[in-house]
Amino acid sequence: MTEGEYYWLADARVDPYTWPVVARKDSLEPWHRYDIGVAEFLHRMLTEHDFTPFTVAGTVSTLFVLPEGVTITSPEEWNFWAGGDSSTGG
Repeated sequence: MTEGEYYWLADARVDPYTWPVVARKDSLEPWHRYDIGVAEFLHRMLTEHDFTPFTVAGTVSTLFVLPEGVTITSPEEWNFWAGGDSSTGG
């Protein structure tokens, strides 16, 4: 599940790269503060299985980045780019 609320805790007096991330999975839950930048937060969210409660690492078998201009339009193309079926592509 990737739903939730994700924000920077902005402070105009400091470098935006140092703004912590605040996040929560549900509006009834408390906020979690992470004293890391958004890039590290996203990296950990995508790759670390124990980055609870925000990890999505177990939802895909292989992370990938699409080349510029490539659009996935079918499950077969998704499988190709995700490292599954190598017989089709974008």
